[in-house]
Amino acid sequence: MEEYNTAKKEYQILIDYQSQYFSFINSVKAIAQHGFTIDALSLTTQIQCQIDINMNLMKTKKEIIDKYEQQIREFSLCLLISNDKKVYLSKQYNPIKDYFDYLQSTGGFKEKNETFED
Repeated sequence: MEEYNTAKKEYQILIDYQSQYFSFINSVKAIAQHGFTIDALSLTTQIQCQIDINMNLMKTKKEIIDKYEQQIREFSLCLLISNDKKVYLSKQYNPIKDYFDYLQSTGGFKEKNETFED
């Protein structure tokens, strides 16, 4: 899980860098258009090189993130509490289901095409 958290954090940092790098390219173009003497081609090439490096790093981080997110299972849990602070529980009566004959809270596995409101 540490690999996933690290990849998520680094991916977000790379997105922020990409935004800055595109801003740098626009600034270099604007400076050159206003007649200032700079080596716009060299600067743009350096920035574009860094953008390409970041794109490759982002692809690698995204693969790690996707690997973990494919395994995520979502569940819903609904706690029903009365005004006098009593919790409502249901009992599993289906003998082929997990926890048959046990008390449980309402909720369960969320299917891919289902929303939590469903």
